Amino acid sequence: MVRIKKRTTVIKHKRKIPSKKRPITITKHRRDLTTNLPKSLKRKVNNEYWDLFGSELKKKGRVNINSIGTFTIKRVKAKKGGKKMYSHLLKRDIITKPKPASKLVKFRPSKSFKQKL
Repeated sequence: MVRIKKRTTVIKHKRKIPSKKRPITITKHRRDLTTNLPKSLKRKVNNEYWDLFGSELKKKGRVNINSIGTFTIKRVKAKKGGKKMYSHLLKRDIITKPKPASKLVKFRPSKSFKQKL
């Protein structure tokens, strides 16, 4: 959007474009949302909260919850099998099994959360 102020001053306003790498921040916790509700509604709110949390984690790859920490997804590469290795526990040679690629959810606590502990 271009605005013209007074005579010849032109100001361009940049719109904030949401990027995939920017984490979503959840400020309200479930406890605040479900204080005076019946048990059945609390269960529904809880399920919706975690569904939203999971879908945002899939979309963005990172979710930040204020005063608690950040959840991120890390991709683990596939490992080939069929290698011969010596096991010190079993005291014999073993053949490794292949492992498929997977996703791992990691948690990094915030500074305020660490101080509370």
